[in-house]
Amino acid sequence: MSAEIPITDLCVIHVDKGDKIPLGYTPIQESYYGHTGNVNAEGGGREIFICYERGGLDKDNKPKAPITNIALVFTDNGSLLKRRAPEQIPAKEGWTKIEKTYYDRDVADLNRGKGGREIYLLYKREPNRPAITRLTLHWKVNDEVVPPGFTLLEYTVSGGFYADLNTAAGGPEIYLCYRKVSDEEKFFQKELGWDPSNGFKVQNTYIMLMF
Repeated sequence: MSAEIPITDLCVIHVDKGDKIPLGYTPIQESYYGHTGNVNAEGGGREIFICYERGGLDKDNKPKAPITNIALVFTDNGSLLKRRAPEQIPAKEGWTKIEKTYYDRDVADLNRGKGGREIYLLYKREPNRPAITRLTLHWKVNDEVVPPGFTLLEYTVSGGFYADLNTAAGGPEIYLCYRKVSDEEKFFQKELGWDPSNGFKVQNTYIMLMF
C-alpha cells in the first residue's frame, strides 16, 4: 500500500454558480460507488461539491497541520412542523466551521436551495492525532455498504441527528466517509521519522518506500 499525504484543508464550491476548483484542491467528484459527488443531488438545489487539499501551505508559506476530524452541524430550526433549536458547536472542542464558499460568494450550506436543513461542514486539527487521508461519499441506496477501509460520518456534531447531507430535502441519503492514516503509517512517521511526502531521510537524501 502506498502512503497518502494527509488532508490539510477543505472548502465548498457552487459549480452551478460558476465556481471553479481552487488551485491545489481536489473535488469529491463522485461517491465511492460512482454516483455524482454533488452533495445536493436529486433535490433541485445548488450543485455543491466539497473539495480537499493535501500538503497545503499557510499564508506564511509554512505547512498546514493536517485535519484530524470532521463533523456536520444543523444550524436551522427544523421544519415548521418539527421546530427544534439549532445545534450548538461545542466551544471548547476546537471545531472550525466552513461559513462561506471558497470564493466568498454565498454561504456554505451544503443543502443550499433545497428547502431542507441548513447543514455546515466542520473540521478540526488536533496535535498527535491520526490525520484524515481520504474522503468519499456514501449513498444509502441499492444495498450499497460503507466503502471498505472508510468510517461513516453517521451523526451530526451533537449526536442528535443522522448526518444525511440531504436531510429534509428529498433525494437519496448521502453521507460523508473518511479514512485516517493507518497504524503502520503512524509508526513509520513517529518512530522512524518518515515523511509521507518525501519518504525516509538518509544522509540528507529522501528515499521513497512503497508498503
